[in-house]
Amino acid sequence: MYDKENSNGSGNNFKKEVRLKIVHISDTHGPSYCEKLVIPECDVLIFSGDYSPWKGGLNDLTQFLIWFESQPAKKKIFVAGNHDLVLDKKWGMSRTDSVSKMISLQQHQDAMILLDQYKVKYLMNTEYVFEGVKFWGSPYSPTFGHDWSFNADKGKDIQKIWAKIPSDVNVLITHTPVYGFLDTITDKYMKEGETDYHKGCKDLLEVIKKRLFNLKLHCCGHIHDDIGVVLKHVSDKRRVLFSNGAVLANDATQLITNPLIITI
Repeated sequence: MYDKENSNGSGNNFKKEVRLKIVHISDTHGPSYCEKLVIPECDVLIFSGDYSPWKGGLNDLTQFLIWFESQPAKKKIFVAGNHDLVLDKKWGMSRTDSVSKMISLQQHQDAMILLDQYKVKYLMNTEYVFEGVKFWGSPYSPTFGHDWSFNADKGKDIQKIWAKIPSDVNVLITHTPVYGFLDTITDKYMKEGETDYHKGCKDLLEVIKKRLFNLKLHCCGHIHDDIGVVLKHVSDKRRVLFSNGAVLANDATQLITNPLIITI
């Protein structure tokens, strides 16, 4: 990664290489587990969604933002996840069941105002550039299991979202994994008749392969059974780091990993 050209005083310009220390976490599902995490000093702290317990109201967002802002990172960047209901305007407005009634339109509007009061960067199908490195983030996942927030059907619906990703992105942050990389679930969560243990997004993988030629790192969460960092080929000549930062066990009873530390 490089910053803009700098002068060395002799009239010659050079590009200085920028190395970023990134700490990646995801899926804390409530403030109690956030407090147990020890976040090391870093350039960028990335959170890939699901800071909330299952219902994701305004109070959950407030507690998360207080904790997230206090961490020792120069920049804090996050996306929402499928449990972070209060940040999804369309979710509450399109449903009539008892769960959706927990999140009013006013609460969503209050949540958006709240975001501006903290020194963090929330990405909602948007980009952010820090030290010459372009980040782009989205909370969306393919519809899977329960009908939660920020779900999009596979195919045309989710392809419209991934079409917004800039081709020159360096770090991609989504709640969903891509298909085949850190997206495997266990037998316990397989539905009757299912045979494919991979629950990542095939459409996103195709975008990475065919268009995102400057991508160095993809950060995700969502799947709690397949965590860690792997370097994988997406073509014969190109490799990308994939990181699943989910820190909490699927049954939400214990932390299963420390924050992931990545240098790009």
